[in-house]
Amino acid sequence: GARFRHIFSLAALFLPVAYFVANSGNYWGQRIRAWQQPFQDQQGLGYQISRALLAFWHGGWTGVGLGNGQMKDYIPAANSDSIFATIGEETGLIGALVVVGLFAYFAYRGIRVSLLTSEPFGKLLAAGITTYLVIQAMLNMLSVTNTIPFTGVPLPFISFGGSSLVVNLLAVGVLLNISRHVGPVPEERGELTGTSIWWGDRRPHLPLPHGRPEPERGPAGGRHQRQGGHYS
Repeated sequence: GARFRHIFSLAALFLPVAYFVANSGNYWGQRIRAWQQPFQDQQGLGYQISRALLAFWHGGWTGVGLGNGQMKDYIPAANSDSIFATIGEETGLIGALVVVGLFAYFAYRGIRVSLLTSEPFGKLLAAGITTYLVIQAMLNMLSVTNTIPFTGVPLPFISFGGSSLVVNLLAVGVLLNISRHVGPVPEERGELTGTSIWWGDRRPHLPLPHGRPEPERGPAGGRHQRQGGHYS
């Protein structure tokens, strides 16, 4: 229900803030310079990001094996903010892509729950939980790979930390509770949608009880019981 002009207004306000941050000489500006040239000052501003990039390079395609990473002894916060670099070194590019794929699948399932929920509050809550967890994961992975300036954000469900894990699990519990009250999905209503084309109904179908008539296809293509010449 948000209006596009409000979203564009926030984006327009972001531009001068980004310009101020990039040209300021304080801590923010130092992070920007370390992002632009991570290997220029490897013992100073670029120490953490340069070590993280070297960990990815050392891991290669398949990694050096779980527990065999060497760069984690030199990367600051290797088990929390820089955990994705440790994953890249020990499991390689393949393992890092698996982690990215898992968060992408989580995003798909969370947004799908939000779209299928009939209550407006449930829609917003499911979308909010999914968004904050996925964006937090994106910030961690993008900063460790030097795609954006480095920022200290843990990777949900993976980084070390008890309080963060408890809050994230509680949020997922709420999301699962919302998923139990979703309306009928399009493929169950017999509607041909973009979701049903590639998602389909892969649930196992139980045999009908003895003596119950076999459901017939109704006008909409779904399964209906024919009673007295009418579909119900």
